[in-house]
Amino acid sequence: MLRVWNAGKHAEAEVLWKKTLEGFKLLKEAGKGDVAVILGHLEEANCMHDLANCLLAQDKPDEAESFFRAAVEERSRILPSDHPDLLKSTAKLADSLWNRGDYVAAEPHYRAAFEGQQQALGLSHLATLSAATDLAKCQQKLEKHAEEEAVLKMVTGELQQQKGPDDADTLAATAALAQSLSRQ
Repeated sequence: MLRVWNAGKHAEAEVLWKKTLEGFKLLKEAGKGDVAVILGHLEEANCMHDLANCLLAQDKPDEAESFFRAAVEERSRILPSDHPDLLKSTAKLADSLWNRGDYVAAEPHYRAAFEGQQQALGLSHLATLSAATDLAKCQQKLEKHAEEEAVLKMVTGELQQQKGPDDADTLAATAALAQSLSRQ
């Protein structure tokens, strides 16, 4: 199935993902014992996440959003709040909502992704800082300028310490902070 995905045959891949998802649902229902049921739930959630990515590639954002949402719900029942797979689905759900212009709905998912990354990797990790930047971007759209400013100051400070003041990422964060301040 991976070759079909990489070749850009998204419609074919979608059919296969949906077939696989149905199969995992049946296996989960027929599971014998706790381990089989948990594995069935995880595989089903993984399949939902991958199907949602496939749907996005075909410009089907509404359908993709519903599968990202289902993947988040399924993964959050089984995995800890800072598990990378859960955080990935949470961020993708937030992105789906963002792309639709539903910033109010996107913000708590961006916040959950940021807080989970912070818990798992620490504040100074680049993945955490990226999640923080996504949260600030959403706060800007919601005109929560004080919150946006606080997040961007944190990101800029961390990047200055890690990469120095003249690094491209630091300069981009500094520019975002300057824009935030000029909007207030």
